Amino acid sequence: MPLFELNLGKLMVIFIFLSFCMACATTPRGSESQQNISVIIEGLKDKLIGVTPQGRPMRLAVLAFVSTRQDEKSEFGIYFAETLISALKEEEQKFKLFERNRLDVILKENAMTLSGMIDEKTAKRIGELAPIDAILSGTFTKLKNYIDVNGRLIDVVTGEILLTYSASIELTDDLKVLFEKDQQLPGGEKDKCAEEKTQIDTFLSDLSTPDRIKSLVEKAMNIPYDLECGYIHLDVMRAFTKYKIENPDYTDFLMKEVAAIEYPYKDFRANHVLRFLARDGQINEKEWKFGLEIIKKSDARTVSSYLATLLNINPLPDDLALTFKRIDEYFSLVKKQQIGLPVPLTLNTAFLEMIDAFNYVYAKDNRVLIYCYQKYNKDLDRVPLMDDKIDNLLTLMYFREEDEKRKEKILDWICESYNQRQASEKLADDMWDFVKRFIITSYMEKHPEELAKVPRKHLKKMARVCQEQFCKAFPLTRYENQKKERIDFCLENGINCAGFIPGIKECITMLSSKDWNERVRGMDLLEKMKEQARPAEKHVIKALSKKSLSHESQSSSLHKSAAMVLGNIKTKDPQGLELLIKSLGSLYIYVPDEAMKALAKIGKPAVPYLIKALDSEHGSVQYKAAKALGMMGKQAKQAVPALKKLLKSSDYSIRTVAEQAIEEISE
Repeated sequence: MPLFELNLGKLMVIFIFLSFCMACATTPRGSESQQNISVIIEGLKDKLIGVTPQGRPMRLAVLAFVSTRQDEKSEFGIYFAETLISALKEEEQKFKLFERNRLDVILKENAMTLSGMIDEKTAKRIGELAPIDAILSGTFTKLKNYIDVNGRLIDVVTGEILLTYSASIELTDDLKVLFEKDQQLPGGEKDKCAEEKTQIDTFLSDLSTPDRIKSLVEKAMNIPYDLECGYIHLDVMRAFTKYKIENPDYTDFLMKEVAAIEYPYKDFRANHVLRFLARDGQINEKEWKFGLEIIKKSDARTVSSYLATLLNINPLPDDLALTFKRIDEYFSLVKKQQIGLPVPLTLNTAFLEMIDAFNYVYAKDNRVLIYCYQKYNKDLDRVPLMDDKIDNLLTLMYFREEDEKRKEKILDWICESYNQRQASEKLADDMWDFVKRFIITSYMEKHPEELAKVPRKHLKKMARVCQEQFCKAFPLTRYENQKKERIDFCLENGINCAGFIPGIKECITMLSSKDWNERVRGMDLLEKMKEQARPAEKHVIKALSKKSLSHESQSSSLHKSAAMVLGNIKTKDPQGLELLIKSLGSLYIYVPDEAMKALAKIGKPAVPYLIKALDSEHGSVQYKAAKALGMMGKQAKQAVPALKKLLKSSDYSIRTVAEQAIEEISE
């Protein structure tokens, strides 16, 4: 090959390689995925919608994103958060947004500072302070040609990370302005607000005398509380709050400035002043009237936050007469259609805003919620969405209420609410979700305070009062396992639904079926009926007397349930008692234990049969018989001589159980 051709080939390879390297060097990292900020915002909004819970809006707080560089200005992070908030406001059915400025105040009041993406522990702490479900935080990093953003959505109750998000935003000329460190006004003018702030900061450095405070107030009152320099007043309010400084002139100035705002819900000023007024834990009548005027000019999304500041003074006072009076004033204005912009609030919306103001999901004190529901629930338009809200409200109130009278009152409202609703699959699910909370778990057995939340008498009362609605729900039950679960509940609580829940006759017929699974189900249903299964006594005894080698598993289940039925009805039938004694030595799993418990339930009528069982040649029967007698306590007094004989047994376990039984009988 000619030398020239070889060199030319090498040169071409080198040229291609160098071109590739130059392209890599000049192409910004991440450029292939850079997108306009509006596209990024829409994408993040869609992802947030994807993790919202079903049935109610997510109460969400969006924090300003924070730069990963300490010397970076924060304007972009604030701009990004506010742009996202604006986009989310269009999804009212999905999100109820918590005002960022209000959250900032709460954090400062509780000495909390945030930097970057918050962790799970911090999120849960914030959840204790603010009525929110989740919080979105994040960081940004400005690079040469784009901005990296990283966000994280955290559930403030569980601390679970619901969503993580990363994106690269194209650094346009408009966004570059947010990163300029020395911004000047057009024409090279100096920033007037910066000069004013510098002077105010000087006054704030020394508040040691009334004259110094007076000078500060005079200077501050010359600065309009507007959207241009109004942020300066936040520093003054913060200082007065921190050092507990009272100045009526400054307070009047702030109220006058906010009163002149045409649409107070469109910016932060009204909320900050209201919180400033409530800093001492009290809202006087003048301040309340001022607050009402603000609420009149507010949209539905901000009413609850204003009400929370004006009414929700924590802790609530023992005497709530003034609070109730002000609640009535609010609802009076609502009924006159004088609350809300751009359109007046409906009573439904006004009610939901009020209970949100008192943080009904996490509230520890139900008194105000009880007052609101008792007085205004009759005026509500009970559309399906409102039914869901009311069901959630009353359920939460019921299970956290400790006062016995108030708890039963709430239960009455729950029953009344269920009975007013149209039969539907949703109603069925709501009712059974409620009664499921009464299932006693091992945790509840170890914690008496948890058991106190679910009085059995309340469950019985609900079953009686809502019987018709429970029965209407059966045709709407979709899944077979749900049907079985709900049938069992109705049987256990004496709810008779003809055509849907088997009665005694149907169960007796099932016991005679050729299908052993049908027999087992029939006996299981009788077991659920408790003492109401008495009419089937003879048939239960007959079933307990039969065994099947070819259906051993079903026979075991049948005998187990039969023993429980005879214990529930406290049979006195001699044949039944004999069969229970015989079952103490059964080889079927669980049957001996259930027979023992049944005999203990039956009590005194079973004692002679158990005394006889103490002489059994089978140690297992002796053991179970002695234990059953001990479980009876004083009712088994006549068995003590027979038990004493067992103290001479060569079997240690039999001697031990006999000794324990004697002690329990003698106590």
